[in-house]
Amino acid sequence: MFLAVRYQGRLATLAERLPYFIHSLPGLVIGLTLVFFAIRYAYPLYQTVPLLLIGYAMLYLPLAQSSIRSVLVQVPSQLEEVAGSLGKRSLSVFARVTLPLIAPGVGAGLALVFLQVMKELTATLLLRPTGVDTLATRVWVHTASGEYAASAPYAALLILVSGLPVYLLTMRSFTRSKQKRGET
Repeated sequence: MFLAVRYQGRLATLAERLPYFIHSLPGLVIGLTLVFFAIRYAYPLYQTVPLLLIGYAMLYLPLAQSSIRSVLVQVPSQLEEVAGSLGKRSLSVFARVTLPLIAPGVGAGLALVFLQVMKELTATLLLRPTGVDTLATRVWVHTASGEYAASAPYAALLILVSGLPVYLLTMRSFTRSKQKRGET
C-alpha cells in the first residue's frame, strides 16, 4: 500500500486493489477455499491458528488498508525526502517520520479489524482448530440449540470487548477536539 501511494505502477495498483476483491467475497467462500487449499496442498496447516489468521487477514486487510491509506495520502512525501537528504536510511525515515504521522490511521485500522474479527462467524467455524471457541461461536452454538439464556453472557462479553476500541477511539477524538477548541 505504501508503494501504491508513493510510486504508482501496475503492480503496485494490483497489489493495492486485490484485497478489496477478496473482501467482497463472503467469509464462507474464503473459509471453504482455505480448507480446500490446506487439505490438498498444506495439510499441516489444516485446523490451525495460522490458517485462521490467514483467513482473517484475507477478509479484513482492506479495512486496515483503507484507514492507513487515507492518512498516508495526507503525509507529504517531501518530509521523507528531507529526512533522506539528511543521511537517514529508508527504514529509519519510515520509523521516525512516516510511522508517527500515520499512527492514528494504523490505530483506526486495527480497531476496525478487531471489531470485525470479534463478530466473524462463518470463516471461524470452518477454519478454527478443534476445541477452540470464540465469543461469536459460543453465541452461535447456544442460540442454534435454543439456549438463549446460556448465550447471553457470551453476547454481553462480546459487546463489552468490541466496545473497548470504539470507546478508546471516540475518547481520543473527543479529547483532541476539546484541545483544538482550547477547553480543558
